[in-house]
Amino acid sequence: MKRFSFLTTCSLCLAFSQAVQAQFFTYEIESMTATDIGTLGGEEASAMDINDLGQMTGWAMLADGTSHAFLYSNGSMVDVTPSFATMKSMGRGINNNAEIVGKYDQPVGNTIVYKPFYWSQYEVTPKTLAMVGGFTEAIAINDNGLIVGGAYGDWGDACGFKSYAVRWQNAYLPIEKLYCPGFNLTITIEAALGGGVLFLCRDGCIRDLASVYGSYRSVDETGVAIQLIGQSLAALKTRSVSWVLDRPVSNSGRLAKRVRDCADQNGWPWTVETAFNPDREIVLSDRIAITSDGPLLDQVRLWTNFNRYLIEKRLDEPWLVDLSCGEESTGFT
Repeated sequence: MKRFSFLTTCSLCLAFSQAVQAQFFTYEIESMTATDIGTLGGEEASAMDINDLGQMTGWAMLADGTSHAFLYSNGSMVDVTPSFATMKSMGRGINNNAEIVGKYDQPVGNTIVYKPFYWSQYEVTPKTLAMVGGFTEAIAINDNGLIVGGAYGDWGDACGFKSYAVRWQNAYLPIEKLYCPGFNLTITIEAALGGGVLFLCRDGCIRDLASVYGSYRSVDETGVAIQLIGQSLAALKTRSVSWVLDRPVSNSGRLAKRVRDCADQNGWPWTVETAFNPDREIVLSDRIAITSDGPLLDQVRLWTNFNRYLIEKRLDEPWLVDLSCGEESTGFT
């Protein structure tokens, strides 16, 4: 085996690094050109991110000097500043679906804070994302709709004045086609109705301590939970819901029949089935997922925070422990 001294190894690495840098720099000079993409009527602009299609986002000045978030596509620049933004805004990230995330300034008392927003060409109006702390911004979004950013603020005695990484998913209102992993939703509402402890987590979801390890048994609250879920979805004018239950879990067939019978009696547009791997079917589906399951949230394209909406809007004084360390919103209006 050949051996090299530390000095020889460092020299080789340095020489290789310099050669690569020189070649890379030459490539940049010979092939790259700078193009002025314009502004929104003002004097300055800056692009912050670009997707694989060449679409860009960033900020550009208006004629009055205010900077607004923009989408640059097919040679033209469009203002995508949320209507609820009363001051400047900035686009920070864009994915291959031309979905944009960023931040906008808003006065709160004597302070100017920045808040995160999400924009899509398929949405009528942009959405404000859940705040986490006094200052929160969305920085990037991938093609699955997973959004990341940062939060900075006074978190109180338990958390202190710190910065935290933040994650969001597209939290759509449940008016389209929904996919519901039945055990996840039903057991959480059963726990809430039964006075069990619930936790408001830092991602905005409400979770319980109950679990299913191969078996499930109905409780006194099961019927009320199913009825309450149905009434809440009907009030939101949901078009259709596909329930799916884990077939390997005992009594999943009985629960499926109970949910199906309740839907038939009330005329709710539901289908109910059992599957060996519900998570896989939900991930592959184009439907909006109703779930607070962390691993599943990392994979689904669209989701709705329906569990939290139902608990906060329909239940009186649930036993809720706030672990969010900040200001939260459900994403529902």
